[in-house]
Amino acid sequence: MITRTKIGATIAAAGAVPASHHPSSTIATLTGFAALLSLLSLLAPAGAAATVLVEVPIDDMAYVADAIVIGRVSHVGTRLELSGPEPMPFTVSTLTVERWVLGSGASDEVAIEEVGGHWQGLEVRVAGTPTYRAGERVLVFLRKDDQGRYRTYGMAQGKFTLQAAVDGPTIAHRDLGEVSFARWANGQMEVDHGDVSAMPFYELIGRIEQVLQVRP
Repeated sequence: MITRTKIGATIAAAGAVPASHHPSSTIATLTGFAALLSLLSLLAPAGAAATVLVEVPIDDMAYVADAIVIGRVSHVGTRLELSGPEPMPFTVSTLTVERWVLGSGASDEVAIEEVGGHWQGLEVRVAGTPTYRAGERVLVFLRKDDQGRYRTYGMAQGKFTLQAAVDGPTIAHRDLGEVSFARWANGQMEVDHGDVSAMPFYELIGRIEQVLQVRP
């Protein structure tokens, strides 16, 4: 029986889209991403519990997301997917929607599914997948998979936890501690480890709303 599976050193172009459909001139074409990922696969250390991503700027996530939601996590559970070659748990996080910044829903709840989770004696953890906790208030960028289920866009890049300050503005922060970013500098590729990033919530929502004004 599998008691624990750790999926690490994963190479991914999170949320990559063709440059012709993208507002940022710094995002490569899909062909460029494929070449980059081939190089990264040679550099990723064996057994490293980190996921190497192509960084997706906030403005770009706002431009291509299927939905952007502000809400509070009401429930976190697990379902077991049996359609593949091996059983795979999926973590299902339910948000009570406070505001649809982009998109809409038939109810005041939205479910977000991520690969991995706990199911009896099976545990699968994908480094860089965002963790949702009951009671936390979040802003999330969402994309639909090929079955119409919402996933967090860009893995941990797409989830911001909103924390009210005692004296000051609400802070939006995201935990990027399990991811690394591939960047080009001076003609060379560098892989930088992620960290916790934070900004005032009004700054985050302001950037998103600016992008939404020019989305087709």
